[in-house]
Amino acid sequence: MNLLRLSFFLSVLGVSGCSAMSLTSGLVERARGIVDQSTALVGLGPNKLTQISLESSSSGRSSAIVIEIAFAYSDAAGAVVVGASESLWFSESKGYCASYASELDVLRIELPAGYSASISDLPENSRTATQISAFIRGVGKADLLLSSRAKLSIVDGALSLEELPSEGFIPGPKINTNIGAITKC
Repeated sequence: MNLLRLSFFLSVLGVSGCSAMSLTSGLVERARGIVDQSTALVGLGPNKLTQISLESSSSGRSSAIVIEIAFAYSDAAGAVVVGASESLWFSESKGYCASYASELDVLRIELPAGYSASISDLPENSRTATQISAFIRGVGKADLLLSSRAKLSIVDGALSLEELPSEGFIPGPKINTNIGAITKC
């Protein structure tokens, strides 16, 4: 009889222990999500991107350079942004915008050859984006997620990405050219 009680007690303890473990891990994951959202709301989100500067050379190009910057806010939209090549992005971007309308922001810039631009007026929720990529038609793709002040240079058909110094290190008036960026979706 004592053996039966002991086995019953151990089985109940085992079931409740597993339930307690899954409940605890669920609470921990939920708390982690709330902390991530809270830090993003106060400007400490998953990314630190505040500005994107673009520069193109005038060498032999007679048309503007098309740049689309995608901000993905969900795992599914992030997988699309990370997995898409430059050519696939431009052939399917309208479909991506339609399919992931609430999970994706796309800025489109058409930069004339030999010009530069600086964008600091990013989408409202850009700090909560889990993936950020720049797609440059006919040139390539750049991952901007780890940048805080990214500079994309397109010279002779080659793309380079570098980090600009913080604004405190730039003397003189700050240039802000937000006009010209079109919110695609």
